[in-house]
Amino acid sequence: MRWWFKEYSSEQHLLLALPYLSDVWRASGEPAQKAIKQLQQQLSSSVNVHCLDYHNIAYNDIWLRDTLPLWFKQASSSGWQGILPAFDGWGGIQHQIKADQTLAQRLFDYPISAACWCGEGGMFSHNGEWLLVGMACLKQRNPGMTEAYLKNLISNTFSPLKPIFVDTRLSADETGGHIDNMALFIDDDTLLFCTTDDPNHPDYQACRKLEKALEQLPDSINKVALPLPYPQSATVAERRGLARITGALQRTTAVKLLCSYVNVVAIGNIIVLPHYQIDYDAVALHCLQQALPGKTIVSAAAREFVLGGGGLHCISHSVPAAVAQSVIADGHVL
Repeated sequence: MRWWFKEYSSEQHLLLALPYLSDVWRASGEPAQKAIKQLQQQLSSSVNVHCLDYHNIAYNDIWLRDTLPLWFKQASSSGWQGILPAFDGWGGIQHQIKADQTLAQRLFDYPISAACWCGEGGMFSHNGEWLLVGMACLKQRNPGMTEAYLKNLISNTFSPLKPIFVDTRLSADETGGHIDNMALFIDDDTLLFCTTDDPNHPDYQACRKLEKALEQLPDSINKVALPLPYPQSATVAERRGLARITGALQRTTAVKLLCSYVNVVAIGNIIVLPHYQIDYDAVALHCLQQALPGKTIVSAAAREFVLGGGGLHCISHSVPAAVAQSVIADGHVL
């Protein structure tokens, strides 16, 4: 029997990383680095936040949710272990991934098992009982496995969690269907999910599929709907000066931005909601405040992150406190 670490647990440290890749981040990452440091400062009074620095430990990009393990304990053991899916750069979107593929083993002095399937942490969200799985991108990453085989594999890997397979994607999602852009548990009894009632929205049908899948959750789960904006566009200035690397996604103004308000950081009673400098920001904040009056809601700038292809949840990694203390003691985290 496994007990899976809940990423919204108050008994954790949060890891971030400074971006620098010139083909992903404008101005060699300086604007995004500023946003990371602002986020760290916002959270530092409520949770232990640590930031990896590429000058001190090698990594490629900052999507730690995808490149670091999912943590669990065996019933027969008090120690933490991790499971790490094989990582292929989100199906080939990212070209530089070798350092990311080995980061977990270099960072953590804890047992980490390599999964026999390819994927990322952003494909999953659970509350200790139910597991939401981004099935569309899971199938994309593992074309040699049948859907039935994959479902059985995930069910066994994450036992005793009860999986719900969400086989859809949002149109501007570079990952091909990460669940943390569509639905996310923020505590044992609360789930955020994206929605639109606009039939002309490119993700209208995806939202209907998502809502249908979420009907499998018990009524005891409070499902909080947050508005899904139309895919946004980067400005010419925001794309200026990016390096072009053969085999990697070319981040031109044609690449749409996915601005999901589901892609939050939730720790204990705190929710960090992204804002993107668009009108929907105020609408999403109001929705969350009305639905969850007992939560402390903090708004954080996230446009620089979606320019790089992800959100607040994607850039962060929740580490059990005992594991984090080991990392800090080894001097990896500054």
